[in-house]
Amino acid sequence: MSDFLEVMKRDVQNDCKPGEYVGDDLLIHCSKCGEPKQELLKDPREYRCTPNLLHKKAVPRLCRCDREAGEEQRIAAVKREREKATKEARDDCFGSNSYITARFDDKEDMGGIAKACYNYAERFTEKMKSGESPKESGVGILLYGPIGTGKTYLAACIANKLIDSGRKVKFTSLPSLCDRITGNFGNVDSVLDELSRYDLVVLDELRKDETESSNPKVSDRVYRIIDRLYSNKVPMIVTTNITAEDLNKRDGAAYRIYSRILGRCVLIEVKGEDRRIKDSETNKANLMGVIFDGH
Repeated sequence: MSDFLEVMKRDVQNDCKPGEYVGDDLLIHCSKCGEPKQELLKDPREYRCTPNLLHKKAVPRLCRCDREAGEEQRIAAVKREREKATKEARDDCFGSNSYITARFDDKEDMGGIAKACYNYAERFTEKMKSGESPKESGVGILLYGPIGTGKTYLAACIANKLIDSGRKVKFTSLPSLCDRITGNFGNVDSVLDELSRYDLVVLDELRKDETESSNPKVSDRVYRIIDRLYSNKVPMIVTTNITAEDLNKRDGAAYRIYSRILGRCVLIEVKGEDRRIKDSETNKANLMGVIFDGH
């Protein structure tokens, strides 16, 4: 009987690949994990006593190594798809805007303001994961303060963090949005329908002159943008250099715009010196050093 089994083993051995061997069960095994890489058909009628027919009834199966490799490939494929989707979402959000690289982890804490914005993004993500839509409350943030203090950067950090967690975000400036509406022959509804599909919209550069009655066409467009997002409870991150005093005025044409923003957004004042000027002065100093010192 042992001679018969040896003959059968040699017959099966011909089909072994490097890293495989024939076990006592006459099936090909993995040399690494020891599990069989074949299994016999379960129908008793398929079993035969001759080596060749017995071998032919063995069908492939995955050993532990193959299963783990397959799982790794599946995980890698899912990761690639997620990275592709994230890139597409980021490109859709920012376009060619340089703030596409803005992140919380490479920005200094500006007196706790960056932490507050980070916490907002974290809470937003937690709500989405738990199945609760942030549109139920529509709560956003109004970042206000002098020019160059980092308001736009913080807004972009929030946008990027939400995109990283799979959310759909749109980052746009109000002036460019108004220009887009103008270029679309004033068709506000088509633009606003598109904006309303996002989980959050960043409206950068709310300007005082765009909200005043002296510029009725522009102020009306800004109002309709804000009102649509307000009505649909789309969370907004708004940046502006309009003062808190002006924002809280309860009269004038701008009030209808400000009241809707304040009705949905938490006010956060961003203080500090103009970072653009500071960076420019640093760059000029470095350049002067290269020109005059030669290094």
